[in-house]
Amino acid sequence: MPAFLPLVLLLALPALAASCPLLTRVDRESYDCPGAAGQPGFTLVLPRLRQGAEARFVPEGGAEHILTLRALSDTHLDVAGAGMSLSVHRGDGRIAILSGSTLRSHDCRKARFRM
Repeated sequence: MPAFLPLVLLLALPALAASCPLLTRVDRESYDCPGAAGQPGFTLVLPRLRQGAEARFVPEGGAEHILTLRALSDTHLDVAGAGMSLSVHRGDGRIAILSGSTLRSHDCRKARFRM
């Protein structure tokens, strides 16, 4: 065995481990959405990015609602519960909320924490 092989493996291990999704313990996204046109702002927090996971919808000055992550892809999230349905565009942070027959759109600031 060449003498440099253990060194190469040692240097390659962190890169291989970082690319492995099984080693990711925390993968969290949140969206901070300021109020506009008389509508209060809100924060959407997704502590786990898995289908069926809980999400927290926290309106400014209101009570927190627990929603369910119904579907997810690299570009889109569907979250529903508490009488509303949210369509989240992960790329630009835009969130469309359908509540009853009212459709609202918000430009939000996305934050992601992964460890």
